[in-house]
Amino acid sequence: AMITTDISGCSHGFSRLYFYFNDFNRGITDNKYCNYTSYMNGTSSAAPVTSGVVALMLEANPNLTWRDVKHILAMTADQVDSNLPSTDILTHPLDSSYELSGHDYDVKWIENSAGIAFSNWYGFGRVNALKAVLLAKSYNFPLGTYAQTLAPIGGAWYYDSGTISQAIPDVSSLGTSSAISVKHNYFIESVQVQVSITHSNPSDLGISLTSPSGSESKLIMINNGVFATSFPANKMFLTNAFYNETSYGNWKIKVVDGKSGTTGTLTRWKLLINGHTFTGDGTNPSAVSHLGLGAVVSSSTSPAASFNASTSSDIARYEASIGSTSAGTNIMGWTSVGTSTSAITFSGLTLTHGSNYYLNIRAVDQQENVSTTQSAMWTLP
Repeated sequence: AMITTDISGCSHGFSRLYFYFNDFNRGITDNKYCNYTSYMNGTSSAAPVTSGVVALMLEANPNLTWRDVKHILAMTADQVDSNLPSTDILTHPLDSSYELSGHDYDVKWIENSAGIAFSNWYGFGRVNALKAVLLAKSYNFPLGTYAQTLAPIGGAWYYDSGTISQAIPDVSSLGTSSAISVKHNYFIESVQVQVSITHSNPSDLGISLTSPSGSESKLIMINNGVFATSFPANKMFLTNAFYNETSYGNWKIKVVDGKSGTTGTLTRWKLLINGHTFTGDGTNPSAVSHLGLGAVVSSSTSPAASFNASTSSDIARYEASIGSTSAGTNIMGWTSVGTSTSAITFSGLTLTHGSNYYLNIRAVDQQENVSTTQSAMWTLP
């Protein structure tokens, strides 16, 4: 436990002569006047200790951003209970009846594909002040430009399962799963998941997320004791378990019901990647060609477009923007249109009749290099 100062004397504070704590707190061992206490645990100690370490890091290097601080803490933390294999099944600490045959209630540690260890109990581990400060002093700012899979206009999440209706089997380790294909290739700093489920006893439910590389993060455990009569609408989760992995590929959510009597349905989920871009491999993909616009009628602000695909073999996605000048983004910022090259329609634009506008298309490869831009102009009648 943490040791800290206490109110002086053995009749006040946490450390008292006849209190029920350990011998140290009762003034029997090494604490004769009860001026100290070892009853300093949980977030009450973790928050000030970590804040103090961060202050030392910033003193060593005032140019660190919050992202740099997080990165240094993750890279220098000491793994707690590291003697336990990363595949150890963690039995529910209160009641073995919370377990479900064939299902891991939780895993003490995982090591993701980037070699980063993470735990639901310990996060990245115990803060190591010396290592953190030393790395802060020599830090060379390796994090690229911060990026999120959010639309530049309106802030919508790109990756959305849409409305689905998947029954969650009752008392089954198989559960129900759904996948989303991510076309942005970022180094991950965190992942957010928004989940919609209909279930009258959500404490039954366990939810996990698996990255394209196969790392699994337990977002909430089955039979979790968080009682409610309905699953909160658009419930948000965030996980750091995939730190420094890459985001490109298929992500899978799994929902398991660990207790009999009530069934439910997975109705929708969304995925948001927070991270940073690659520095690039120095080779930009080839541009798209033969960009064509569909007819635009006088009442329409929804131009339709088609184009020929890039000839590069490693295209992750195409992006479009709309502006009042060629390659401009003042009407709509660069927005992913997936890998489709036809029947792309844009809606909800604020346009003026009689004005000229440009639709711009570019290719983005799996290293986040971008091609030159192809533009096509149209005049709104």
